[in-house]
Amino acid sequence: MDLPIKMEFFKELELYQELKFQNRKSNEESGTWGIEKQILEWTVWNHHHLGSPRTLKDTLTDIQKNHTEITEKNVEPAFKNLIQRGYAYTTDNNAESLIFTKEGLLMGRVIMYSAKRRYLNRYELFYWFTWIVMLAASLTIIINFLNTIGLVVASIFAVSFILLFVGYRS
Repeated sequence: MDLPIKMEFFKELELYQELKFQNRKSNEESGTWGIEKQILEWTVWNHHHLGSPRTLKDTLTDIQKNHTEITEKNVEPAFKNLIQRGYAYTTDNNAESLIFTKEGLLMGRVIMYSAKRRYLNRYELFYWFTWIVMLAASLTIIINFLNTIGLVVASIFAVSFILLFVGYRS
C-alpha cells in the first residue's frame, strides 16, 4: 500500500530546513554556499550518470553555460564543501572529481523547487500546516482540560450543595 506522503518527502523537508539555515547563514557571512547551491541545482537536470564521478573541469564547463560568474577558483572550495556536507564524496584524496550522493541529489531538487516561483513551495506549505495542526491539537487538549476541571468544580459544588442542604435540614 502506498502512503499519501512518501518517506522521501520528509527527508526533503529536513533538507529544506537545512537550506533555510544555510541561506540565513550565508547572508551573514560571505562563502561558497551560493555556488554549492548552483552545483546541486545543476545536478537535478544535467547529471544523468549517477554512479560516475564528475570532474571539476567538466562540471565547471557545464555550469558556466548558465552562470558565467562561476570560475575554477570558486568551484574548488565549493566541491570541498559539498564533500564535507555529505552531498558528494570523492574517489581520490583531492576534490578533483565528485560522485553525488542521494542526499545531494535530493538537496538539488529541494533547491530547485524552493527557488523557482513557478513551483508551489510545498515544503513551506507543509511546514506551516504542521504548525497549524500542532496549535489545533494544543487548543483541543487545553479545552478538554478546562472542561474536565469545570465538571470537577461543578461536581464539588453539587456535592457541597447537597451536603449543605441535607445538613441544613437535620
